[in-house]
Amino acid sequence: MPDESSSQPPLLDAAPAGTSPVGPATKPSPGPHDRPWNWFGELRLAVVFLTILPVGLRPLDTQYGVSHAVRAFPVAALPIGIAAALAFVLADLAGLAPLLGALLAVTASVIMSGGLHEDGLADTADGLGGRTREQRLAIMRDSRIGTYGALALILAVALRTSAISYTGVTLDTICALLGAAIASRTAIAPVMRLLPPARNDGQSHAAGIPDRSRTADAVAIGILLTALALAPVSEPLTILVVIVGTAIAAAIPALIARARLGGQTGDVLGAVQQCAEIGFLLVFIANP
Repeated sequence: MPDESSSQPPLLDAAPAGTSPVGPATKPSPGPHDRPWNWFGELRLAVVFLTILPVGLRPLDTQYGVSHAVRAFPVAALPIGIAAALAFVLADLAGLAPLLGALLAVTASVIMSGGLHEDGLADTADGLGGRTREQRLAIMRDSRIGTYGALALILAVALRTSAISYTGVTLDTICALLGAAIASRTAIAPVMRLLPPARNDGQSHAAGIPDRSRTADAVAIGILLTALALAPVSEPLTILVVIVGTAIAAAIPALIARARLGGQTGDVLGAVQQCAEIGFLLVFIANP
């Protein structure tokens, strides 16, 4: 199973190939870089960790862990949602069946994110099968994928693909793909805030814990962008139900990780994103 040192590292544990790596967080003295106008620096940092886009980081950006950039997560998720929506639209224009278009949309999403979330889901599923906390964390760092991890990946892809194929007309699908990308990655921020790192080493520990204001900003921005994405095809009450459903789905792996691991790792955050996305899509199709 993939681990934190594998060629496809999980979210927050290392930077994707082809991008500028971000080292452990340092603690520079307070200054202008702490102010809101450094939004573009935070966005660059978020894009590097959430996508494979070749965004160059500036020296000031590398002085912080990813926790400094959580409020940019909803915006950094947009390229992933756009890529998935574009793949579905092209498949639809080519006359392909909705199921094939949905599978291509999932493929585009995986490619754009470097498969980091799927990697985290597989590692988490394998790790939770361990008997002790130490064994679970050790399994999650193993580079081999086990039965639980393989099944988790198969089920996750199947659920996402099936749900997307049932979203309805093309506009519904486009809005759902954009909203799912935004909402599921927004869910990462509060989990980082509420769950301590499960390890005392590694890039996930170095990423740090986001402060309350940045976490609140991330949630507010994520809810706003999700609502805007769904507004063309959904009523306000439906949007609210979908957002609540996404939050519940994200909380499930977070609570399990708290009980079984004592906190979160980059792998756990990847699992949170995957569960949140599945929850979003299932609630969306259940509330036309």
